[in-house]
Amino acid sequence: MLIKGFCKVGNAKEGIRILEEMLENGCLPNKSTYLLLIDGLSLPGGMKQETSKLVSLVMSTGVDADLWNHFVKPVVGNVDGCAAELNKILLENAV
Repeated sequence: MLIKGFCKVGNAKEGIRILEEMLENGCLPNKSTYLLLIDGLSLPGGMKQETSKLVSLVMSTGVDADLWNHFVKPVVGNVDGCAAELNKILLENAV
């Protein structure tokens, strides 16, 4: 609920902080948690740095193809126009 509230008021950065706290305490997020953050980051003013942090967290907990589809469409938008940004984010977070 905290993540949802922060994202609704345009503070996805705080939502990601809550996610990090969850992970530190052994509480694994579900797909809904990530979708809330994806939606929050896709709002006007979403931060590229926070998007990269979210990708890193998603990659550390595992992700399925369906979640990647939800991530790529709203955050990256036009994949052709943002291919360089997507490549940068993925390379920064490669294991």
